[in-house]
Amino acid sequence: IQSPNVNVVVQKRRVPSEVASLCRSLERVPDFTVSQELCTDTPDVSSLNFEAHLPEGPELDAFCQELTALVQNYGKLTGQRLAKVSVTLTRETTCSRLHIDHCGLRAMCTYHGLGTEWLGDELLNRLIAMSLRDGGNWLSDFLKTLVSPSSMVQAAEGDVVFLKGNKWPGNQGKAIVHRSPDMANASSIGVDPWRMVIKVDDDVHDDCSDA
Repeated sequence: IQSPNVNVVVQKRRVPSEVASLCRSLERVPDFTVSQELCTDTPDVSSLNFEAHLPEGPELDAFCQELTALVQNYGKLTGQRLAKVSVTLTRETTCSRLHIDHCGLRAMCTYHGLGTEWLGDELLNRLIAMSLRDGGNWLSDFLKTLVSPSSMVQAAEGDVVFLKGNKWPGNQGKAIVHRSPDMANASSIGVDPWRMVIKVDDDVHDDCSDA
C-alpha cells in the first residue's frame, strides 16, 4: 500500500469461528453504530461499549480481540498513533453512491454479509477520482454512468481492504473509488440481510498522550 501506484490492497482472511458465530446470531439485534478514537498501540476497545448492543460471552471476547489486532495492525502499517474506529451492524445500504474518502487510508472489514465494493477499472477510477477530489460535479455524475457491474470488485467476508483516500500523501485526485453493497440484493443471492462491518481510518482530531 506504500507504493504510489497502488490504491487498494486486500488482505485475504477467514472470519474466526467464534466471531462468525457471534455475527450469525444478530438477526434480531437492532442496527447500531459505535465509534471512538483509539490509540493504535494499546487500543481500549472496551470504550466502544459493545455490551449495550451485543451478547456477552466468549464470542464477544473473540470479536474484541479481532478488533484490537486490526487497530494495532493499522497503526503499524501507517505509523498513526491514533485511529478512528467504527463498528456498524446495518440492514441498510449506507453509502450506495460511488465516492472517494477524504482521509489518508481506510481499512474496512466485513465480518458478516456483503462486502465493500470498489472500482477495478484503473482508468475510469482515475477519471472519477479527479472529478471528485473537490466534491464532484456534472462530469463525475456522467462518468459514474459508465461504470458497469463487471468493473466492480467486492470483498469477501473476513477480508481486510485497505483503501487509499484523497489525503494520502501525493494521492489527491487518485483515491480509490468505492461504495457500500446494495443490501436489497442480499437475500436474493443467499446472503443474510444484515452486515457487520469495521472501519478504521485516520479521520481524527487529536494525538495520543504519552501516558
